[in-house]
Amino acid sequence: PLATACGYLVVGAGPWCSVFALVTSRSSFLVLLTFASSFYYLVVLLLAALPLRPFMPLAPSAGSYFAFALFTCVVKEVMRYALFRMFRKGVTALEDSVASGQLAEQAATDGVSVRGGLLPSDYVKLSLAVGQGYGLGHFFFFFLSVLSLTLGDGTWYGDRCPEMSLFTILAVLALAYSMIHAGATVVAFHRGYGSGWEGARVREIRARGVDWTYAGIVFAGELVASLFFLVNFAHGGCTWGVPLTLLCGVAFALWGLVEARRVVAALTLTLH
Repeated sequence: PLATACGYLVVGAGPWCSVFALVTSRSSFLVLLTFASSFYYLVVLLLAALPLRPFMPLAPSAGSYFAFALFTCVVKEVMRYALFRMFRKGVTALEDSVASGQLAEQAATDGVSVRGGLLPSDYVKLSLAVGQGYGLGHFFFFFLSVLSLTLGDGTWYGDRCPEMSLFTILAVLALAYSMIHAGATVVAFHRGYGSGWEGARVREIRARGVDWTYAGIVFAGELVASLFFLVNFAHGGCTWGVPLTLLCGVAFALWGLVEARRVVAALTLTLH
């Protein structure tokens, strides 16, 4: 039973933990940002669920949950943009402090040294940490809460999907949504909402407004992934609904990687 639980854990959280260990864990600030954004994501889920509480329980069908999925996606995207605006102000203030020399003077007084500004890759790491926080929140809320049940002698199959274990489905979906949240946040922060993380030294880039095309694509992609999840309500739907959701995750992860490379290359030319 323990080996089975570890297997589910590796499938659902292994890639997330690898990225966290290789990128996020190298900075205490990024670690704090990851956990803070995870808490923020859980609060967003709570806010999205509260207006729908009077309508529960819904009929166990995809049609009944379509409006719920649409409303939740809208709330999450609006709140992610609000989070972007808050962090944009924070990064701009930090860059202004560095540029004015105030931060260096304070650091010298405390006997420590600081860099002259953020590196091009740091901006991507900031948005990635936020996306990883979202993925961590999803993992805790939808997967870790049932992981203890895998320690028993058996497994659990749903009536509508006897082909796949419920724990296998949840593990794969946790993997898929960790990639969706990470990739979507990187793309949204650096392309959809404008290049707002580039700080005070490149104000001409940051001045760009929301690119509704890319913001809309990010929203549509997350909505499509949610609709693929609703396919599981059909008898045997998990056999293709879960792989399609995972495919969305892979697509978002690759898109986020391409966008990260573009941002780093553009900022390297701009800042240097």
